[in-house]
Amino acid sequence: ASPLGGEVEDGSKGSFNPSVTARYQFSGKVAIRGAAYRAFRAPGLNNLYRSFSSTTSITIANANLQPETLTGGEAGIDIHGSRLTFGATAFRYNTKSLIAAYRITSAATAPPEVLAVCGATLANCPATVNLNTNGQDAVSRGLEFVTTWQPARAITLDGTYTYTDSHYEKTTTGDPINVQLGGIPRDIVTLGVDIEPTARWDIYASVRNTGSMFLDVNRTIPQRHVALYNLSTSYKVSSRIQVYGSAVNLGDEIYSDNATTSGAGKTLGLPRAVTTGLRVKF
Repeated sequence: ASPLGGEVEDGSKGSFNPSVTARYQFSGKVAIRGAAYRAFRAPGLNNLYRSFSSTTSITIANANLQPETLTGGEAGIDIHGSRLTFGATAFRYNTKSLIAAYRITSAATAPPEVLAVCGATLANCPATVNLNTNGQDAVSRGLEFVTTWQPARAITLDGTYTYTDSHYEKTTTGDPINVQLGGIPRDIVTLGVDIEPTARWDIYASVRNTGSMFLDVNRTIPQRHVALYNLSTSYKVSSRIQVYGSAVNLGDEIYSDNATTSGAGKTLGLPRAVTTGLRVKF
């Protein structure tokens, strides 16, 4: 693919992606499980061919990108009681040739694809210049715990906790290794309660707390921890008619949960949203 654009030769890639899972039931209450697998992700048309920009940044496509490959595995245990259930899972994913946009810091080190768009001194482009590349290997590993408890017939509590360590193991872009990747919090906690005041009426409330993180791998765009409160309810008027409503992000928190290379590239999450409706079965 010429850095000046033009026709790109056809190409194809093959990938063998096996997976195996196993589960063993010790008794009616305890089981262990495990899985191993391989997968791939092909670069999208945006990654390959569509450069895009704003007044502050530009991301340049790279027609020479190759697919990412992932090998992963997990192991866990499930415990089921009459009122309490619990599950724990340990996981690890290794990603090779990870596709990411990295920042070009100077014209002296810029590849031809960048110089063709931005000029010999990068003067034709905004202040932040990024290029898509396969130059990263990454690992993600962590633990997840899930539990539900029914203290009474009409009340059910649920909760999850996820710890994730995700970082580059190798990079050719100058990004730091062994540092948490942007947009991936180490800790996420969710808590919920489901209440049935009557046989026809159901109420569910939840909170999701996302730990503090940096939105970029260079750790320049911090975001504090964010708690999102949600509420939903439904009422069965009859066997055919149901009225429902929900409210998401009751606190109207302003937050972002995507990785980015500049503050201008943040994509904000959903603001406070209220929905109500009527379901009728014919």
